[in-house]
Amino acid sequence: MAYCTASDIAKDFANMVFSASSKVTDTDLAEFITDADALIDSYLAGRYVTPITGTAALATCKLFSRTLVSDKVTGILQIKQATNSNANQNVRSGLSTKDVLGLLEDMRDGKSQLSDAVLVKAAGGINSFNVKEGIVPQFSKDTDAW
Repeated sequence: MAYCTASDIAKDFANMVFSASSKVTDTDLAEFITDADALIDSYLAGRYVTPITGTAALATCKLFSRTLVSDKVTGILQIKQATNSNANQNVRSGLSTKDVLGLLEDMRDGKSQLSDAVLVKAAGGINSFNVKEGIVPQFSKDTDAW
């Protein structure tokens, strides 16, 4: 199940038609969506059942997927177009790829939540107090470490 569709991406690029002969083809777009969704699932799979299905959580994943794909398409268009007439637009959902990756890391680490997504485990999935709190285990001689 894809979090976003080619028509969602086409909305971000109002003056561009994705076809077999465009600078970014419709086949490329489908591959970019698959790649973005796989990246999202790889971050969230340790904590949530993937693919995400909750209504609010699905909307969040759709935003993330659209951002990742739109950034990829924008980058390709900037490289392929020597002149800009219409298609090379500054598409922003309010987030950048860096922002999306940071949010995914926070969700993976339990710092933020997908409100209605199904957890892998009732206790919250894979988690470590030491990692979460930034504690590095240290053992010393002649000291009780346990």
